Amino acid sequence: MQRLGAGLARGTGWFALLVVGVLAVVAILGFVLRPAGTTPPVMSDSLGPESGEAVASYTERAAETLVGEPGDPGSAGAERWALVSLDEVLTASEASAIADFAGIRRISQVEIYAPVADVAMPVLPAAVAAPGPDDAGQSGPLGRAVLSGVTNSQYMLDHPEAGVAAAGTADGGGTPSAGDARMQAQVDYTAGEALAGRRVVAGFIARAGDEALATLARQPGVRAVEALPADAVWGRFAVRPLLPEQRVAATPLPDTGEVPAPAPRVPAR
Repeated sequence: MQRLGAGLARGTGWFALLVVGVLAVVAILGFVLRPAGTTPPVMSDSLGPESGEAVASYTERAAETLVGEPGDPGSAGAERWALVSLDEVLTASEASAIADFAGIRRISQVEIYAPVADVAMPVLPAAVAAPGPDDAGQSGPLGRAVLSGVTNSQYMLDHPEAGVAAAGTADGGGTPSAGDARMQAQVDYTAGEALAGRRVVAGFIARAGDEALATLARQPGVRAVEALPADAVWGRFAVRPLLPEQRVAATPLPDTGEVPAPAPRVPAR
């Protein structure tokens, strides 16, 4: 009986080793023969000027993205993501009026920016919800996004342990970090301007068809509209805002001035 048990134990052990070996071979073959398309996606698309790019070159390049060509997915009337850069910062109501006039029904992100002379102020992007049944156009969603964007940035600076995503552009343009007193003052000043209803909208990301985007590009106050191909996926492209002060080239702004006194802090929600 003991010999039988020992034999069964040895047989079970060999069987286990065999199973492990088969699984290892399958795993190796799966790695070697995996389809090329299963590699992690790469964020290759981008909106906005390249670092150091001449503004005239960028605006010309942006305009070309609105011209549909045979074989271009955008020429078939499909909606596309587009970065809208403004001549100067506007209030949420002013920016939404431009979008509404052009027939833009969806704004997904707003670029919040409060310019200060000789200070490289951060750009705080905020998600914009779709208009609700009580909203007449984009003004309500855009205004709410501006307020939540600045208060969330303040909360993130005060509570780094909360794991709140840092505000800033995908290209690293102005990301608040805990313990940075200058950045704290910059975000506080931006929040104060936004909460006071002043002009803090430097641009936004819209989704629309070619006709609406072309109409938007012709509106007074719109500096450039750059569209991505129709197959671009939200969250898979970088955004580099064109700031109103960048008139010659997309180069860093001077940062030698003093940040204005922070506005009174808004209690965290």
